[in-house]
Amino acid sequence: MKLSVIVPVYNAEKYLRRCLDSLVEQTLDDMQIILINDGSTDDSSEICKEYEERYDNIEYLNKRNEGVMAAWIDGVKVSEGEYIGFVDADDYCEADRFEQFIKSAEKTQADIIIGGHRKIGGDGDISNAIYRGSISPGVYEGEDLEYIKTIYFKEPYFSALRWEKVTKTVLIKNNISNFNTEIALGDDIIFTLATLLDAKKLSVIENYGYYYRYNDSSITHTFSEKRIDELCYLCENIDYICKLKGYDAYKEFEFKRQLSVTTTMLVGSSKRFSEKVRLLKKLRKTEWVKRIFSNDKYPVMSIAEKIKLYLLKYRCYTMLIILAQLKKRINKGVEK
Repeated sequence: MKLSVIVPVYNAEKYLRRCLDSLVEQTLDDMQIILINDGSTDDSSEICKEYEERYDNIEYLNKRNEGVMAAWIDGVKVSEGEYIGFVDADDYCEADRFEQFIKSAEKTQADIIIGGHRKIGGDGDISNAIYRGSISPGVYEGEDLEYIKTIYFKEPYFSALRWEKVTKTVLIKNNISNFNTEIALGDDIIFTLATLLDAKKLSVIENYGYYYRYNDSSITHTFSEKRIDELCYLCENIDYICKLKGYDAYKEFEFKRQLSVTTTMLVGSSKRFSEKVRLLKKLRKTEWVKRIFSNDKYPVMSIAEKIKLYLLKYRCYTMLIILAQLKKRINKGVEK
């Protein structure tokens, strides 16, 4: 079997049928579809069972909720394909998406095939823009690939999104023990880092037939205190993989990016002012944040992002929150 496609499912009943229809309609022959229900409390499980009964190439696993990384890892363990692709349960694909990827895999014998995607807004409109990063279509190996690996955290040519890629199964299975399933936000970074560093050849293709349903509400309104621990898990896992594979180039840049994301989520959340201050203090006191600020190197980021990290570094919590509130009001005024 050439390809296994893994779909982690959690409370996705609203969009799940659209997703599954796009997979069973794929033009690629001999494709395994693996549905992993991660403890959904809506009708997602019933929908998965329905499709499993209707289609011979669908395998359905039902499990208790352990998070998206644990879900797709369980899918990897039962995969039978030479390559693995991923689709999120609220997204969908054009019918020839995976046929195009496998054609490239067969032609180039690449370890990882990379495409792009289009965004679906909250209103259901599909963006005319296409997303793939700055890497040009083509095959990358030898010195060209080593250069990409060396500067990956400095100037990422492509995103870490696992569903933008089809990856040789052996690369993923060889790294399963290196993935920390406690990571809820940033699992794609771990996946891409580990498989990229093991890859011998990449193929980048002109395919944008993946439709990603973008919703920023989870970022701006649902910050959990657990995210502070997850940031530390993520940094630890990045550090571990880099050391394991003898890669140490610019990883401090990624630590600062992730700290910036976490800080943005925190100050932009709907929590009370005093609660934000408490959480910022807790974040600043963690050993990982102390380590991040001990390094003066910064990735390419906007002046606003650098100011945000500067305010956190020097414990200017009130100013940090006020500036976030002002930015939110300005953005609302622009929208009007």
